[in-house]
Amino acid sequence: MIKMDSKIFLFLAGVATALAIAFGAYFFVLQPPPQIQATPAVSIEPAVLPSVQQQTPTASPLPRERLRTLPFSWETIQAQSCEGIEKPRVYFFEDPYSYITVVSKGESVPVDKFVGFFESKFKDWVDVFHKILPVKSQKMIENHEAKQARYLDNRYAKENVELAQKYFVCAGSQEKLAEFKSCFYDNVLINIFDDGTREFLPMNKSELDFCATQSALDSDNLSRCLITSGMVLSLEFQDAKRLTEMTVPTAVIDCKYRGHSAFVADALCFYYPDTKGC
Repeated sequence: MIKMDSKIFLFLAGVATALAIAFGAYFFVLQPPPQIQATPAVSIEPAVLPSVQQQTPTASPLPRERLRTLPFSWETIQAQSCEGIEKPRVYFFEDPYSYITVVSKGESVPVDKFVGFFESKFKDWVDVFHKILPVKSQKMIENHEAKQARYLDNRYAKENVELAQKYFVCAGSQEKLAEFKSCFYDNVLINIFDDGTREFLPMNKSELDFCATQSALDSDNLSRCLITSGMVLSLEFQDAKRLTEMTVPTAVIDCKYRGHSAFVADALCFYYPDTKGC
């Protein structure tokens, strides 16, 4: 048997240990790490509806069968829904002095009739909000300022015209808007000018107060609401600029779809066909 000097043995053991360390370092430290394929980020693109046929501009209550054509004038305005909701929100933008009718079964029917039908039919399945967009009212104010001699009294002054908007807001805050509007349109007068132009004669405060009483509005709440209603109207106008084309009557569903208010029931059932009642 060959005897190995202890010094030689220790030397060889040290060399072996150094080689082992170098070998391990190569594979675990110096060797480049394996390449990991990165998962591509999800791209969110705006929803684009396919080209579809529009309904003819004749208002109809709910369709007889599931709608396969887009209701008249309705379109997608953005892909993102309203935030923090459990069911679709529907916004109705209107002007007290823009009373619009549409043709239905050969007759002119106020848009409010279709809005009322929608609210009663889908009240448990959507959240409804009424907002003021003073398109016609603003034109009445501008005409008054430009041609004051044309008017017999101060009813067309800015402060008076805007009163109706404030009463609409305050009636809505007490959930009495439908009752107030019924009185309002039953009593508002039509002004016929020398050139044949026809438009509403704005109500004054006493006439609006009469409708508030007829609608059983709480007078104390009304007084407080009228003070702050200007701020509410300003916020609603900002919503209108964001969601509408500054026309009335316009309805917006879920901040995504926009169109004529008379077709809102058909539109809801087109975009959300599984909604109960469609």
